[in-house]
Amino acid sequence: MNALTLHDTKIKGAKTLIALVIIAISVYLGFTPLFELVPDGVAKAVVGSSFGAIFVIILTMYLLNKQTEIEQESKRGERVFDEKVKLYQMILKTSREIVEDGILSTTEVTQLPFAMVNLQMLGADETIKSYSIVFEKINEIFSASEDDDVAIGEEDKIEIFKAISHFSIQCRNDLGISDKDVDSSLFERTLQAVQNSNTAVSNRKRDTKKIHYKGTEYSKSRFVHAVFKDYIVTHPEINFEGLEKAFPPIQGKRPLFLKKEAAEDIYSSSGNARHFIKPAELIELQDGPVAISNQWGVGNLPRFLDHCRNNLGIDLS
Repeated sequence: MNALTLHDTKIKGAKTLIALVIIAISVYLGFTPLFELVPDGVAKAVVGSSFGAIFVIILTMYLLNKQTEIEQESKRGERVFDEKVKLYQMILKTSREIVEDGILSTTEVTQLPFAMVNLQMLGADETIKSYSIVFEKINEIFSASEDDDVAIGEEDKIEIFKAISHFSIQCRNDLGISDKDVDSSLFERTLQAVQNSNTAVSNRKRDTKKIHYKGTEYSKSRFVHAVFKDYIVTHPEINFEGLEKAFPPIQGKRPLFLKKEAAEDIYSSSGNARHFIKPAELIELQDGPVAISNQWGVGNLPRFLDHCRNNLGIDLS
C-alpha cells in the first residue's frame, strides 16, 4: 500500500470514530425520551434493536478500518526495515572498500555524496549525523592532496574506523536491534584490537618503496595493474584466453587475473578483495571485463618483472 492509501484509511477511521461518538452521545441523551414515546410491543422492540444494529454496524466498520490501518502500517514498516538494512550494509561495504586498500581514489570519494543522499531518505537523524562524520573525515584526507589517488595513513585509518563503528552502532539502534549503545569498554577493546592489527600489518611491510613507471609513482599492486592496462590498450583485439597465454600464472597456481564475476565471488565468499574489482579498476577485454590481482610483494613481483621484460618485451621504465 502506498502512503496516500494509508492516509485515506486513517481519515476514514477518524470519520467512523466521530460517527460512533455522535451516536453514543445521541443515544445517551435522547434514547430514553424517544423510547418513552414509542408504544410498548413490537414497535418498541424494533426501535431498540435498530439502534443496537446501527451501533454494532458502525463499530464493526471502525474495527475493520483500524485493522486495515494496522496491517498497512506493518507492511510499510517491514518494507522500510528491509530497505534500511540493505542501505546500511551497502554504506558499510563501500566504506570498508575505501579503507581496505589504503588508497582514496576520485571515484570512491564521488560515491560518498550519493550514499549520504540515500541515507537522508531512510535513516534516522542520529544515523545521518554519525555517517556525516565519516564523510567529512574522508573528504578531509582526500582534500589534503592534489593527487587523484591519496594514501590513507595508519592514524587516519583508525579515525575512519572509529567513525564507522559509531555509525554502525546508530544503525543498530535505528533498526531496533538494541536501544542501548555498545558498552564503552567493549568498544574500546575492539578499537584497540584494530589498532594492534594495523600495527602488526605495518611492521610486516618491510619494503614500501614506490615504483616509477611512465613518469608516475605506484605501489606494487597499482604498478602491476597499470602494466596490464597498458598492455591491453596496445592489444585491443585481445580476449581472456589470449591474456592468459600472454600472462600465465607466476604465483604458483593462482592466476594473475580473473573474470569480473569470479573475482567478485571470491570477495563475496571470503570478505577479502584479492583483485581490483571496483568499476573504475576493471579492464575491458573483447569478451568482458577482467579484475587484476592485487596480491603483490617482494616475493612474486620480481618474477612478474622478468616475464614482462624477457617474454613480452615490455618497457617498464
